[in-house]
Amino acid sequence: MILTGIWDGWHIGLIKKWPLAETTAGVILLGICLWLIFKLLMEDASDSIWNRPAFWLLGSFALIQAVNIMFYPLHNLFLKILTREWVLLPWFTKFLAIFVLNLGVARTFLCPKPSSS
Repeated sequence: MILTGIWDGWHIGLIKKWPLAETTAGVILLGICLWLIFKLLMEDASDSIWNRPAFWLLGSFALIQAVNIMFYPLHNLFLKILTREWVLLPWFTKFLAIFVLNLGVARTFLCPKPSSS
């Protein structure tokens, strides 16, 4: 998906307008989050992964990074192509991802377990 966004941006002429550094940082952060989630899944824990606050924090942060990676290269394209009725849909999707991130952070810090890491 990332390469498709870069390819489309290159051919439309948006390659000069989208933030390459933020996209690269998003890819790195998403990779780190997925690696840490994988490590959590491979740990031999007595409780479920759903009861671990680290999973909620990493999972919600990975979701926001995945949405941002697709959003950064294509936001100018959305403004040019989408009609007035549909132009807010990508930003609404980003808002939903941020809402899930906030829920994950709240779940992590408001419902801690003494034995979780």
